[in-house]
Amino acid sequence: MKLRLGPLVLVAICAISYAVASDKPYVEVTRPLDRTFLGSSDDIFLGEKFSSGFVHIPPRGEMFFWYFPSRRDPQKDPFVLWLTGGPGCSSELAAIGENGPFWVTPEATLIRNDKSWNNIANVLYVDQPLGTGFSKAEFNVVTNEEGVAKDMGLFLTAYLEKFPELADRPFWITGESYAGHYIPSIASYLLKHPIKGLNFQGMALGNAWVDPVTQYPAYADFAYENHMINKTVYDLAKVSFVGCVEAIKTKFWPYAVSICNVLMQSMLGDRNVYDIRLKCEMPPLCYNETKNSVFLNRPDVQKALGVRDTWKPCTTWVHLLLAGDFALSTLPKVEEVLEAGRQVLVYNGDKDYICNWKGGLDWVNAMQWHAAEDFKPKTLESWMVDGKASGEIKKVANLAFLRIFDAGHMSPMDQPTATLAMLDQFLNNRMESAPAVSHEASEAEASEVELTTLMA
Repeated sequence: MKLRLGPLVLVAICAISYAVASDKPYVEVTRPLDRTFLGSSDDIFLGEKFSSGFVHIPPRGEMFFWYFPSRRDPQKDPFVLWLTGGPGCSSELAAIGENGPFWVTPEATLIRNDKSWNNIANVLYVDQPLGTGFSKAEFNVVTNEEGVAKDMGLFLTAYLEKFPELADRPFWITGESYAGHYIPSIASYLLKHPIKGLNFQGMALGNAWVDPVTQYPAYADFAYENHMINKTVYDLAKVSFVGCVEAIKTKFWPYAVSICNVLMQSMLGDRNVYDIRLKCEMPPLCYNETKNSVFLNRPDVQKALGVRDTWKPCTTWVHLLLAGDFALSTLPKVEEVLEAGRQVLVYNGDKDYICNWKGGLDWVNAMQWHAAEDFKPKTLESWMVDGKASGEIKKVANLAFLRIFDAGHMSPMDQPTATLAMLDQFLNNRMESAPAVSHEASEAEASEVELTTLMA
């Protein structure tokens, strides 16, 4: 059932000031890492090791996590956090459909993903903000990135106290889409409020929504380059987006976003906003998420994860409460992370429209940081994976921008081999135009063709 908030209720909730509760956050493990399905004739999770549970943030709610140790060397490999965007969309979407250990079949069962990011790292998926996915919110929910960052700080502090074996590992924050708001805000918070044992190294932003002032006008450039509009429409759109940018600068967000989104949608037609090669199958998400919902709401799956609530891919009221955050820019926070010497990777699948690579390159070039004068004029160079041209890259100092060929908004779903190679390079500070070597999870590997077919 969808939660519908009347205007008075919405105002009342938004008027509550953000405050950290005096009660100390704590971890509830609902599925220990060493638990197995011994004796079961149907191993739901294909023998994959994982733990799950909640970090309670009393009295405001609890945040769900799903942790997968590295298939390679869990005692030594780095610690990677993944956040899906939305705002209000669950990170399970990635865990079972993009870069996690499995993909869901049309029959709502799992198949192994041999290009999972936990091939080379310990990966933690978190449902946030509170109220997203399996996470729960009681009251005093967040309405801005300050609240998002503080809650993640509380989460990570409690998590490391519960799992000290992950302390001091190289720690990286990754995610996509609206995580372009989440991740820079969390990174900025961690720089100002270091957490004991959290060895923060950098962040990777995939098809990210970061700076509306530069990304909105790029819709016209992307649409024209991909033959979605003609030259007359392009010229008109470029002029119209000047008005969009001016509206954003007024900070009257409902007015600005409505103008800008009408312009953006006008050039899309019936295409999938996340992949222009496809039609929009089921608006507004375009992709059919039924199989994911059926799987995560199966009683045996929920029992195994230690959850009891109906899972939805995205939560409308979480999205609405962050509506005023949408037109804000997190670009200054990315600059802050760069100036602090941390590694930053910005990657974009080049068939995505909503957070397209043209806008991504524009906002990256617009940043002011210590190596900006060298970065901006640098041209994109070929990026190879296993002898195949898989994208274009430019890197200067601690910033890399990567265009991934033939990938939509969910790049790891469309190009699992390339994005695993990308992660390996990034974690080892080897983002470069030279050929990359992808890592394999094991000698028993399913073909990408089979995985892609089952996802269709």
